[in-house]
Amino acid sequence: MVFVILLSGGLLLALPGLAHRLARRVPPEHWARASAAALVVGAAMVQLTALLVAAPTVLRALGVHALAAACERLLGPMTPGGDVVGWTAAALSVALPVLVGRRVATAVRTRRQLEVEPWLGDHQPWEGHDLVVLPTDEVLAFSVGGPSSQIVVSRRLVAALSPPQLQAVLRHEAAHLAHRHQRFLLVANALDVRLPYVLGPLRRSTASLRVALERWADEAAAGSDPHARYDLRDALFTTVTAAVNATVPAFSTADTVLERLRALEAPPARLAPGGHAVLSSPALALTVLGLAALAFWMGDIQVVLAMAGRCPA
Repeated sequence: MVFVILLSGGLLLALPGLAHRLARRVPPEHWARASAAALVVGAAMVQLTALLVAAPTVLRALGVHALAAACERLLGPMTPGGDVVGWTAAALSVALPVLVGRRVATAVRTRRQLEVEPWLGDHQPWEGHDLVVLPTDEVLAFSVGGPSSQIVVSRRLVAALSPPQLQAVLRHEAAHLAHRHQRFLLVANALDVRLPYVLGPLRRSTASLRVALERWADEAAAGSDPHARYDLRDALFTTVTAAVNATVPAFSTADTVLERLRALEAPPARLAPGGHAVLSSPALALTVLGLAALAFWMGDIQVVLAMAGRCPA
């Protein structure tokens, strides 16, 4: 049963990347929410598996070994692999939260460092946000959420874009702020862990989430108006060389440009009737499978505890 929980969690972590082609036919806001939920639930299941596998070994090391030693003769081992697997799981159950916590702290710290001080650049109000034009020849545009949200663009970008294109870029960044995309990016950054065998599938899933966030902001900025989509697409061409840290929503990042250009060349995607159920059914099925396995595992534990007084020493 523990293996089923681990398998469900691993598949949830890989699901957004494995189904990435489907994302092109789904409204990006739905895909972003579904991807973020799958990543969070999958990570929780993997962490839970590590704790469950580690628990018997750790309890025996702490001196609570009589129950395990007696009942294993009756029921068999509750978890496979013995002490080696148990201590490995214990190490992972500590290391994974620490690693994720450090990545979250780094992302939050980086986001705060990107807030532009009042004395730097030209500040002016725009649609309820602080619009900052930085005196730099770099081509950049990004947004920073917080109590005083900022949309930051460079002087070179302002000079390179036409007024309609610049407004499209600003609406794109405002959409990031309005829909709080930094929370979704925090999930992506937290799970971009560099571990063997999980790096590829997990990175593809977090990349799929990032693309969905950028497309979500594109659709909010341009809508179905062909002229607005044309302006935004041209602005994206102009800013394709921008390089901004991925811990904040940025108008142009190299790994999302091609997908966004393709999406802007077509009408906005629409979800067919019943599409919500179809979209969420794989992740929901994996979640239910993992929870069912956990329920069976807990039932086994209750049986062992109930028999504790009758097991031979």
